[in-house]
Amino acid sequence: MDAIEEHWDEIESLRSEINEQVKHMQVSTLLSLLYTAEIVNKYIYLKMSQRPLPLSQAGVNVLHNLILNGGMMSPSKLGNKVFRSKYAISRIIDTLEKKSLVLTTSSRDDRRMKTVIITNKGLQYIKTVSTDGRKNTSREVFYEFEDKELIQLRKMLKKISDHLLPIVNNYNKK
Repeated sequence: MDAIEEHWDEIESLRSEINEQVKHMQVSTLLSLLYTAEIVNKYIYLKMSQRPLPLSQAGVNVLHNLILNGGMMSPSKLGNKVFRSKYAISRIIDTLEKKSLVLTTSSRDDRRMKTVIITNKGLQYIKTVSTDGRKNTSREVFYEFEDKELIQLRKMLKKISDHLLPIVNNYNKK
């Protein structure tokens, strides 16, 4: 309690500053977007944890990226695609390997060079569990939206992605 009292004036000042910023449309919208993204992520996590073979969203994203890139990729390229560090992508790949959804091979020429390959079980997972889950979850998340609103939302989210992705990719190269 003494720690709070010690910093009370600073806490109050920052609280007032945040409350003032929220009055601005862009700040308020950003905070709303972040808050909503957290809720949607938590909802998806809860739905995925109920599946027969539970996977994290990051695990599903890795499987999707493997499929979209011909079934195989290096761990570093996968990490870049799903915005995960080397350490984090290694843990995700290890989890997927333990569930027999991917396998990792080493290059004959250079054992340090690894390739992650989606297995038939991984393909079937995405084909059945993930596809059905996407349909049902999408219906639940967007149940009050009309198609016209969804198209507008997608356009707005694409604008944000198109603006920020080059910045993120440039930052990752540093």
